[in-house]
Amino acid sequence: MNLKFTTRITNSHSSAIRLFIEPWGELYRLQAGASADILVEGPGRNDTPEAADAGLLEVEYSADQITVWGWSGSKLEVVGASAEP
Repeated sequence: MNLKFTTRITNSHSSAIRLFIEPWGELYRLQAGASADILVEGPGRNDTPEAADAGLLEVEYSADQITVWGWSGSKLEVVGASAEP
């Protein structure tokens, strides 16, 4: 069964930060005080038991960026942040 969920990321800093979506290398800008929704869909652990990270959405925070990692077979869509070239 595919997992399907939404995670909201909020920039509580006083300046814009970068939002990376990996492993696809997508880059977005999230303005100060703004939120973006990450729409996530992909196989769960029961669908791909050989993949230890199946269904695990990893989020890394640092001073000026947030990185969200999808897993093998997952699709992530960002709503509410500006795509960077």
